[in-house]
Amino acid sequence: ISTADQTPFTLKSSAVRTDDNQLWGFVDIDQTSSASADSMIVRVATSLISSEQAFFNWQNEVAGVDFDDAVANAKQTWNEEMNRVSVNDVGDYSDSDGVDRLTVFYSALYRAAKYPRTMWEVDMTSGSNVHWSPYTGETVDGLMSSDQGFWDAYRSTYSLLALWRPSRLALQMDGWLNAWREGGWVPQWSSPGYRGSMTGTM
Repeated sequence: ISTADQTPFTLKSSAVRTDDNQLWGFVDIDQTSSASADSMIVRVATSLISSEQAFFNWQNEVAGVDFDDAVANAKQTWNEEMNRVSVNDVGDYSDSDGVDRLTVFYSALYRAAKYPRTMWEVDMTSGSNVHWSPYTGETVDGLMSSDQGFWDAYRSTYSLLALWRPSRLALQMDGWLNAWREGGWVPQWSSPGYRGSMTGTM
């Protein structure tokens, strides 16, 4: 790891299909920031495409970002997501039980928002969306979705996303269509790529 000459490091990843495929990352360690004497800021960017793309992702997404700013931005983003749904009446419960019900609901909503994952990057030369395909091992134009099993997601996650985040669902479905185009069928469980560990696909 080097911050002086900005040399990316390379990691072998167990999530790829063959020993020839790699995960690239770029890390900078900032000991001059507002961190206390016994801590440091570590900023990490990764890419499934190339070391150059990892460095571009670092420049584009995390370079110079302060820890407190990152925390504040994450809180704002999650608050915006959670505030898309308002619960006006939790039912006939005491105040403390009502708070508990809301905590359970919004905790579940948070977890539902995390999956499926988006698996695409902004290309460093064209600015368009591209992804490394776990089905072909190549870099391909367009979107990719990952980390989802389809046992009963169509009854739960996808129905919820259709009501709550239809624009995001459209992107995710485009990613699944690309999985079908590149691999020949929709995966049972993508993590990423094919894992035959579910009872069926969509």
